[in-house]
Amino acid sequence: MIRNLVYRRRSEIDDDRWNEWVEQYADGLPYAYTWYLDIVCQGNWSALVSTDGAYFMPLPRNRKLFGIQQIYQPPLSQQLGVIGPQVDTALLWQFWKAIPTSFRLIQFSVALPPMPLATKQEWPGRQRTNLILPLDRPYTELQANYNKSLRKRLKKAGNHYQIQEAQDLGFLIRYYQEHIGQKAGLSTKDYQILERLFDQMMKRKMACIYQVQNAEAEVDATGIFLITNQRIINVFGASNAAGRQHYAMHFLLDQVIQIHAAQDLLFDFEGSELPGVATFFQSFGAQAEPYFEFYQDRLPWMVKQMKAFKRLIKS
Repeated sequence: MIRNLVYRRRSEIDDDRWNEWVEQYADGLPYAYTWYLDIVCQGNWSALVSTDGAYFMPLPRNRKLFGIQQIYQPPLSQQLGVIGPQVDTALLWQFWKAIPTSFRLIQFSVALPPMPLATKQEWPGRQRTNLILPLDRPYTELQANYNKSLRKRLKKAGNHYQIQEAQDLGFLIRYYQEHIGQKAGLSTKDYQILERLFDQMMKRKMACIYQVQNAEAEVDATGIFLITNQRIINVFGASNAAGRQHYAMHFLLDQVIQIHAAQDLLFDFEGSELPGVATFFQSFGAQAEPYFEFYQDRLPWMVKQMKAFKRLIKS
């Protein structure tokens, strides 16, 4: 599947056509919508597009690296890649090779076609793993595949908690900052981007906030879930010390799964490279869904030395 590809700036993108293609061919991943990219990339993105208009790949870009152009993975955008019908590995490789050489550092993740990578050892980067749970069965069947230890914890949590849908985005952000903030290492600007994105998702009826409350109506966990035509994505959540003690996050994920059970949807855990987090998600019966992180460093020698020096200072 060889295509003629051209480079397009953001101003040259037809939003309606582009977003229609994302709706139809992105497997329920929302990260490539133009309005989504505009927020998380702060308008700094371009694209490779086939001349027949059938395929495209967004390219998030910036000049934060000593003024040198780079392509990077924007926040809250686990994977991007080629959008279009029946993408195969040959087409993905063609898009990768067509990225302009003016981008000296490339590090971003793409969705994989539904087939193993041919000659994977030649691809610059590494395979990574997302975790998903098909919800197309009754909740009782889904729960039967939970880890035994998880079922015990959920039984205890069920005696302690109830779940409520919420609308207060500001509370969600503040709660996360208070209970996860130091570990997350997000800047004030990062939180502003998060708030803008979540506000837009909620206005488009593509997100729900849930809170886990104890008997005193205190919130022990909360999270926001992105909702598309094919997925419910666990994207941003936190629990306090009491919530961790009483398994509030376990309860939250289980309740959202229960609410949406027996629907033709995937619960997308946004899999983690951290073994403990991955094990937690797998306890719900989650399945592996591979994607690929491209990496290529074409930086000048002097810039590489400056990066190494900055890392040394920070350490």
